Amino acid sequence: TNGMNLEKIYCIATAAIRDAADGSQFVYQLEELFKIKIWIISGEEEGVLAASGVLMGWPEASGIVCDIGGASLELASLQSGFVHLSQSFKLGPLTLDDFQNSGKTQACLIDENLSMIEKGFPKTVKDFFLVGGCWRALARINMNLNEYPLKVLQGYRISVESLSETLDFILSSKNSELAKITSSSMERLKLLPNASRVLQALIYRFQPRCMIFSGYGIREGLFYKLFSSEIREMQP
Repeated sequence: TNGMNLEKIYCIATAAIRDAADGSQFVYQLEELFKIKIWIISGEEEGVLAASGVLMGWPEASGIVCDIGGASLELASLQSGFVHLSQSFKLGPLTLDDFQNSGKTQACLIDENLSMIEKGFPKTVKDFFLVGGCWRALARINMNLNEYPLKVLQGYRISVESLSETLDFILSSKNSELAKITSSSMERLKLLPNASRVLQALIYRFQPRCMIFSGYGIREGLFYKLFSSEIREMQP
């Protein structure tokens, strides 16, 4: 960092740290060792940053932003370029695996969590924005299955019908088979079945018409939050 003459370094910790029993202690040790400040963001803040990242690419966006990581799922509602509402759920693919011994099925756990969606979220939406590594892997598989020629994830837009076919394909295929048609890592592919089940439930809940993949996430969202209103109006 000294060689790059950086004036500011922003470090963000998400669900893996905030949910860990020793998360605060771990962050303290890192801050002491590297002389940095680490921001442990809440689930709501994570959703706001993910939605702000979407606004980096679509400044006037309206719809639902869905950001999934290993441990959590964040939903945010966008209305004409503003983040209206954000909510976090313990529905990450790894978290669902941790609940295998709870005596409940994954479908039941997903339904229980999504039944707590706040009333401020719309009943249905036109555009559904997907943020996160699992969704990028999903987009690559959809592109390859449909022989889509332009392998650009940012702004990749497909119908719900096309996405549903891909979700069914993922849930009926072995990871070794998926690895043959995508460059995503095996560790990422192992998360896809659980993530796909969550996305199926979200599609059923919000009835979107269009699925849009965003290459921008919480990193770009942080940049966007730091921009002045003048820069935002320039459509960064």
